Amino acid sequence: MLAVQDMFSYVKPALTPAWDQVHVWEELEPSVLTTPCPLEVLHAAVVLARSWSWCVFARYLTHCFYGRHRGIELRGCRRSDCFGPADLVPGHKLYTRVLKPKNAWAGPKVQHSVVSDPEVVDYLTGGLEGLEPDDLVYPFSRAQAKARWDRLLQALGIDPATLPPRSLRGGGTVQLFERTQNVGL
Repeated sequence: MLAVQDMFSYVKPALTPAWDQVHVWEELEPSVLTTPCPLEVLHAAVVLARSWSWCVFARYLTHCFYGRHRGIELRGCRRSDCFGPADLVPGHKLYTRVLKPKNAWAGPKVQHSVVSDPEVVDYLTGGLEGLEPDDLVYPFSRAQAKARWDRLLQALGIDPATLPPRSLRGGGTVQLFERTQNVGL
């Protein structure tokens, strides 16, 4: 409906009954929020991935979490989209350019993120060394990423259904909030 509404703005008033049905459906079928991945689970998954020689995948998980990225955004990321200390970026940070963000229809067509934790920046930029500008930083498919994430969680005794890969982005957001906000009660 949004696409029709955007393409043919004159039909917007006629879509009111359809939008009313959407609101009824949303009340009858409430959305289920994804549980954010706890920092401890990320750390355990990264350690396990590295012990299995999945070093690129361990960096991918770390980048999703600390950069607060959707997995699809990073799987299309090339070396030329990452800017860190080796690229003369001041302040020991890693910036990532996302050329095709999932929500580009609602906002900027190009988005950016920053990772500022020095240890995480060092870890992530270590994976960029030796890559050519057009090389994919994380060269695997959605299916491969999901299968590896599920294997890691199963090995850690966690049901993969409770923490899908998208939980990494939310976990990073919660971790950033907890680190930077003081909510007085």
